[in-house]
Amino acid sequence: MPASKTAVAEYMKIRRYVLNLIMKSGNESVQLPTAQELAKLFGVCRQTVGKSLKQLAEENYVIGKPGLGTFTNPKKQFRFESRRNRPNIGIIVGDGMIIEMDEFLARTVAACLVEVAVYPAYVRSINLTSTKPDVVFKELKNEFLDGLIWQNPPLEFQPLLKKIRENGIAVVVIGGSSHRNAVPSVDFDLSALGYAYGKRLLEMGKRNLLYLRDERPWNFPADGIRKAYREAGVSLNEKLFLNGVDTLAKVKMIFELGVPVDAIVNALYSYEDLALVAQQTDFDLGRMFHVCWESVAAKFPVFHGISHSYDFTAMAKTAVALLRRQLEEKDRTIHSELVPLQLHEVG
Repeated sequence: MPASKTAVAEYMKIRRYVLNLIMKSGNESVQLPTAQELAKLFGVCRQTVGKSLKQLAEENYVIGKPGLGTFTNPKKQFRFESRRNRPNIGIIVGDGMIIEMDEFLARTVAACLVEVAVYPAYVRSINLTSTKPDVVFKELKNEFLDGLIWQNPPLEFQPLLKKIRENGIAVVVIGGSSHRNAVPSVDFDLSALGYAYGKRLLEMGKRNLLYLRDERPWNFPADGIRKAYREAGVSLNEKLFLNGVDTLAKVKMIFELGVPVDAIVNALYSYEDLALVAQQTDFDLGRMFHVCWESVAAKFPVFHGISHSYDFTAMAKTAVALLRRQLEEKDRTIHSELVPLQLHEVG
């Protein structure tokens, strides 16, 4: 990264740190760490710190007092006094460095933003600059958070999540099946969804299921489907439970070879993804029985199958409720909640 871009990034870190400190301190003027301490905290040279503080002083966010140090300016506090005691809640998606969201992520985050604000609390979207746990921990400490909602954090961050919680920040993981029993979490009950799908598919005589895609996190429904078929004593063709980055290429081959398929259980791909493969192979996608999210089903010109819906608001409300237990009741119990899903038969 060019030096100029690095300097800008470091300046923004220091600026965000100071603004967060102002918001957290309310009417109190708080002394900042020394330039040397800030340089160590952010891993930058003192010259970068000096330029950052100079800019903040010119904007009246900080006040320099000769012989004493640099202090925050409480007059730059823009929160109404009656609202200053509201908790600060951060929201992180994935590894904290994603640059775009699909519909599922966007609707999850949007619901969380609304429900946290209604709590009431102040909510902020947090972007991280590293995947190193010690760096991430330092960045989050500098946010002065009271609580954190983290959507589907990397599995290797589990010790980090525990450390964050042990340091007084309430933590809730969304999409937390992999973190269950480690920190409070909430997830859609995808295994129960798969079981319900499996029972219905069995009733309809569907035996050859093409499952997309059989790896975490998209194969939680597959667990339920397998359970339903196992209980019924019906064997599944595991070769049709596809995984890997070349899954769509495998689907194309299955279409070309005419492998018997009774239903496509699609946990990941869009209609456009499947339509492109079908077009390349002259496969009639419209005649196939489909199992998928209702948003995907809605894209089909004519949909034949079963779909399900996600209650994003219920998910977000549950996450906020878990935060409140920690913040208001000082509840240290690790609660894991599951939000049910509803099936819709289209035809």
